[in-house]
Amino acid sequence: MSLYDLSNTTDLAKFNTKIAVLKSKGATVELKEKKGSRTLKQNNAIHLYCEMIAETFNEMGWTFRFEGVKNVEMELTYSMILVKETMWKPIQMALFDKESTTELTRKEVSEVAEQIEHFFAQKGVDLPFPSIENV
Repeated sequence: MSLYDLSNTTDLAKFNTKIAVLKSKGATVELKEKKGSRTLKQNNAIHLYCEMIAETFNEMGWTFRFEGVKNVEMELTYSMILVKETMWKPIQMALFDKESTTELTRKEVSEVAEQIEHFFAQKGVDLPFPSIENV
């Protein structure tokens, strides 16, 4: 599969050539617009932020409680994965109906982070999403 940036004149020429070839073959094609998905740096920032949140929860003495094996209540310290699965992903699902962070756009990553920052601000905790310099 090829990806063409139609705002780039070289890519646009390649795209038009490819379309002409496919048209001459009478091919059936699927055309899908690629939206600006989250970047690798944003992915790293999500993981770093979830780690920061886990550390904050643990420093505050908070634990994660759930029903474990045979309905026995268990208490865990927070980890990056636990925060990502129980805080970040439910918020992104509620806002955008997207299960994976790979499906998020750059803007959507910022919007999820803003919701979490707002939650912490209401608790009197300043925990900003990592900037590019911190990733």
